[in-house]
Amino acid sequence: MVIRTEQPRLSSIALVRRFPAEDVRRTQFLFEDEFKSLIGGETTAINAPLAPPEAPRFMMTDGKRTLVVSNVSAQLSLDFGGSLPPKLTLADALDRAARTMDSSMERIFAKQSRWYSGIVIVWTATQMNLNSLSEELVEWTMKTHFAPQLSHYGATIGVERKGFNRTIEISLYKSFQRIATSGQTHIHVDADFEPPEDQGLQIKIDVNTRPQISSPPKNAFQNLIPVILETIRVDLQSLVGSQLASSLPQ
Repeated sequence: MVIRTEQPRLSSIALVRRFPAEDVRRTQFLFEDEFKSLIGGETTAINAPLAPPEAPRFMMTDGKRTLVVSNVSAQLSLDFGGSLPPKLTLADALDRAARTMDSSMERIFAKQSRWYSGIVIVWTATQMNLNSLSEELVEWTMKTHFAPQLSHYGATIGVERKGFNRTIEISLYKSFQRIATSGQTHIHVDADFEPPEDQGLQIKIDVNTRPQISSPPKNAFQNLIPVILETIRVDLQSLVGSQLASSLPQ
């Protein structure tokens, strides 16, 4: 059985450095200097003295690339508007960002001894018939007696191989678009009674160096690029089939 959806879209890309909690406020202008060639502009401080460690302390963005730094992580997000530019592969799209993150983190956090790096990519593909989509997904994975009654499906597969964690999440999504009217301060969507504008399949792949947390590798983000490509072409293909896996923007 083939899993049938519309052409998958590249929903999001994030490169993340995770580390034990520390006060990052003094690194704000170091980040600004390191990322000005990639993002440009200035960092914006987020005044949240009583916020938890994972809350953002400062950020910078040009609309397509966004850097957010908290006391426990630095995350660079890339927006390609749903698809990769012509003649640009996923490896090409990740290369400059990975090099920038590797070199910048090494200089900014030179004293850190324990940390890990990760790349997280999400694709979505419209399929308005979620019942049919769920049945097709379960045919590939579970083959259970639930198939005739399925209305929803989700699966998470985690593998540690060659010093890298690889996690694949398969789920169904619904999206609602509402525009606030004049004077309206809150938009409420009742998903039980309102039809979504879009729904379908979501595929999320997360690869990271967490197994090497006590002895982090150099150029971690660059080393993760072939890992995520292998995860798409080998592990994901085994989970959803070659036709869907090969159709992802990559």
